[in-house]
Amino acid sequence: MKRTASISVRPDLLSVVGVFAAVLLALSLASPAQTTVVIVFCACLVLGLVFWLPPHLFLGGTLAVLASSSAFEQHFISVGGSKVYTLDLVIALILLRAALPRERRPTQLRVFDSSVAIPVALVAVIMFIAGLRGSLAGNTLGAVARLETPLVYVPLAYWGFTRILGEVAVSIPRVVRALVVTSLAFVGYAAVARLTHHRFGAPSGSGIGGVETTAGLLRRDYGFFSAFQLYALLALGGLSYLFFSRRAALSAYLVSGVGVAATLLTLVRGLIFGVAAGTLWLLLLSRRTRRPVKLGWRILPLVAVGAVAAILFATFSPAAARGVTERLLPGVLTQTSLADANTEYRIKALQAGEHVAWNAPFGLGFVQPQALDSAGYPPIYIPHSQWGSLLVFTGWPGVIALGWAGLALLRRSARLPAAVPWLHPFVAATVLLVVVQGSGWDVLFSQTWSLGMIALVLALRFGLRTS
Repeated sequence: MKRTASISVRPDLLSVVGVFAAVLLALSLASPAQTTVVIVFCACLVLGLVFWLPPHLFLGGTLAVLASSSAFEQHFISVGGSKVYTLDLVIALILLRAALPRERRPTQLRVFDSSVAIPVALVAVIMFIAGLRGSLAGNTLGAVARLETPLVYVPLAYWGFTRILGEVAVSIPRVVRALVVTSLAFVGYAAVARLTHHRFGAPSGSGIGGVETTAGLLRRDYGFFSAFQLYALLALGGLSYLFFSRRAALSAYLVSGVGVAATLLTLVRGLIFGVAAGTLWLLLLSRRTRRPVKLGWRILPLVAVGAVAAILFATFSPAAARGVTERLLPGVLTQTSLADANTEYRIKALQAGEHVAWNAPFGLGFVQPQALDSAGYPPIYIPHSQWGSLLVFTGWPGVIALGWAGLALLRRSARLPAAVPWLHPFVAATVLLVVVQGSGWDVLFSQTWSLGMIALVLALRFGLRTS
């Protein structure tokens, strides 16, 4: 009865929204203040999509916005002196969709038992105290709130995603397909941009440049900078499916290979080594899993195709192949002086964070950039060292509490049933990816679009129903 009622209501609502949108469009063409009216019209269109899109398409669209966030990082809306960014709007739309009246399946998995709730609450308290200390030290409320993004947005996004995944219209194959197709679309766009030499480096505020190798300068600013994290997640997701699913589909080989190749071409060692560590962890987990599947027969085709692709890559693009190999083997192959300086820079950032933490074991709090400079940790270090920045802001308690929360989450995930067998390994590999890439990459305080992607991975694990 409820489903019949909802179907009968939608055409009326659609008519109302359509008429309202048409009026706004007409006003936008006739009004001298066209910009404001167009913004209102687009807002109504987005709200309409939030309401009517099927859950899997909404999730795919949300992932697309997260993966393209770097294109809008220099554009924001000022509201009462505060800056509203793309991620803020995405979180608001996720919460709006989650709050809409929908027929939902009952929650089956409760991630926050005492073993998880205690360390997570401890992390929240430490982050809150860091914000309070920063505010008392003179930092602005807007700057403190921006640094509190991990504390606020991860749980909000996780809750919203789990609510959406609980809708009765959710189909696991459709959700997975929508997310994979979205990810592949970003890889494809980056490939087209590479072929047409269309770079994001100049207009983007991301600041990622080329990489000096012994074979010359290699550019990597193609597609979207914020999609780099998505490439790594695509690789680990495909490998998790390949190693742990009951049936090895051809698409799993394609997704895994494309994700790994896209990650390699970013030339970001944090992501590359993070995917490598996650892959090794998946192999270790697969040996402990009681399955009738012979893993070797699944890995062999992937290795063979990878070898052929590597040979073709080295044949037709030897300079790029040499550069990628140098990024893979920094201690084995000769590096340029700039590449060595880049590595030393990240080591220096981490060491600077450790030095501050030894002098101030509880961190400095979310203080102003001038205070960071005075303490010996220039603000430019923040996007280059996640763990160094966390040490500076929250001290040793913050790092220890976050590590405890991660281990507790993995332990909880291992004990709970999963909607599909590859989800827990995917979460485990993702956690390891974040740990490894944190030595030279930051997802907590600068590249915050990654927080939304990580929240989505967690929601897939604990939000998809097992029946």
